[in-house]
Amino acid sequence: MAGLSQPFEFEVSGTGDQYLDLVETQLYVRFKATKRTGASLVHVGDNKDFVGPVNYTLHSLFKQVDMSLNGQQVSVSSACYPYRANLETLLNYGREAKQDQLSIPLYYKDTAGSTDNTATTDDGANAGLVSRAKHCMGCADIELLGRIHCDVFHMNRYMMKGVNLKLKLIPNSDAFALMTANGAAGYKIEYKKVALYIRRVTPSPTLLLRQAKILSGGMTAKYPIHRVQMRTKAVQAGSTNVISDHLSLGQLHRRLVLGLAKTVAFNGDCTRNPFNFETSTQTRFRNKNHTLHARSFEHYMEGCLEGWHLEVLREANNHQGVAQLCRNNDGSGHWQCAPGWRQLPVDPFCVRSSSPSKPADGMPTIRQPKYAQVSDDRKLLFIHVPKAGGTSIETSFLFKEQREKLGGHYLGGHHKITAFDEDFYRNYHKFGIVRHPCSRLLSVWGYYSQGLGNKGDKEWVDKFMDNVTKSSFEAFVERTLYPIGPVQINKQMHLQTQVGMIFRKNGQFGLDQLLIFEKWDDSMEELGKRINVNVTALKSTHKLSSHHKTCQESYTRKMWTKMTQLYAMDFCVLGYSTEFEKVNITPPIDLTPQTLTLRFRECASKIKQGV
Repeated sequence: MAGLSQPFEFEVSGTGDQYLDLVETQLYVRFKATKRTGASLVHVGDNKDFVGPVNYTLHSLFKQVDMSLNGQQVSVSSACYPYRANLETLLNYGREAKQDQLSIPLYYKDTAGSTDNTATTDDGANAGLVSRAKHCMGCADIELLGRIHCDVFHMNRYMMKGVNLKLKLIPNSDAFALMTANGAAGYKIEYKKVALYIRRVTPSPTLLLRQAKILSGGMTAKYPIHRVQMRTKAVQAGSTNVISDHLSLGQLHRRLVLGLAKTVAFNGDCTRNPFNFETSTQTRFRNKNHTLHARSFEHYMEGCLEGWHLEVLREANNHQGVAQLCRNNDGSGHWQCAPGWRQLPVDPFCVRSSSPSKPADGMPTIRQPKYAQVSDDRKLLFIHVPKAGGTSIETSFLFKEQREKLGGHYLGGHHKITAFDEDFYRNYHKFGIVRHPCSRLLSVWGYYSQGLGNKGDKEWVDKFMDNVTKSSFEAFVERTLYPIGPVQINKQMHLQTQVGMIFRKNGQFGLDQLLIFEKWDDSMEELGKRINVNVTALKSTHKLSSHHKTCQESYTRKMWTKMTQLYAMDFCVLGYSTEFEKVNITPPIDLTPQTLTLRFRECASKIKQGV
């Protein structure tokens, strides 16, 4: 952008046959921090200039970003753009990203407890400010590059041709973007270049013709977006009760994050950090008939945020409510919970579970329908593959502390590894146990035939099984399973493939250790070595809820062939032989995650090709 008149405006034409790849759009800024007179900063001698930019500098330079498509504004006008950018980055990126690629837009995390410290020397208490200030040394310009934090730019869809895009960036005040102890000295941001890099995609002529035909028929193009709204509320000093109407207009927000910042810092004060979210002693959020509380922040260091997950309030009959308390992350990419609260695996929030009749400490009661096999004390996550002997593990001493935390509640259920946040459980030892598909299917049939299982299991049995298939395993395989096929089978919890439980959607093996049912004692020994625990009590203790004959006694060759076709991925990936004569051969128990990932991809390719 040649002319640096402010605000900065960009217009992107939608003419031609190319689409816009908005998610890959990059904002480039080249600037220099100078004295108010325009003179360069001095970093030697007695008249040194001690000044540095605030965190996530690329986005903190602008207080508002407006976007319009074909003349229609699609962004919500708000002077909180730097707060949105910082919060989205804080909540959605882990430590590795914050210490690596996010340094390009100048993201260096402020040190908790020293957020307002303005010292920029090497011994400064705020390490983040010290790192950012080093980029201002000398006469060199600072170059920043990063994605724009607007709803449309987070959309994983191409923008069709014929749509003109206009972007308007309104700069922040210098007092907001820069931090210095000597506010009277006067410093400013001098913009050298502001550019917008747009990626265009050329679709095939066939696709263009097909979409033109659809649009000419009266249909419109619809784009899915996750809308983020930023709002401010001025609170007078000493106020204990603040009312803010119409937080949700129309669709209920999924999540609410509240930060308390000083007015002077929000408006721009070079001696204060605008992202220092102050602590409070008690916070309560009321939404219609639900009141969500947060515990005291007294024992936390400064730099706190409060968050509530609101999705549960969509259920009209749910009067339990959900409350979460979180503090600013410690750099690991995760939030920390208050004592007595447990962090959800899929959200950066915490929940508290207690008896509906006895809510603790005035907190609302939390209802958790599923109790995963997780031990926070031992850092364990167990994936219970159905009918593979996992009950002995989930009821063992390994998860005793977790059961006590939940009031003695039983940990159970068959949760896929995809149900757990990969980054959050990165430091947990994730393990599971698998079983030969032939004996596992026999166990499932015995389980169903005896009328065992939950409501969903019994409904499935009533729909697909009769007296004949309940009394004959051969009839069950040939008259029930084989006709309905793999798709329907994988919809039923106990019948689904084992690899579907332990692999992620991208084909990556999701566990750290895989145990073998047929080598139970050896597997328990290997588990004990990995987690450094004496597992003698687990040896020879696996429990089966149904009893049945061996595979050789139960399968004909015809049944065997059909069963191996239905569970082809289990046989191929886990290493069980599909030869009827080799039914007793089991895979080794030292299969590495890398080997299993490679096998999964090779097997998926072979089966797809019909090999």
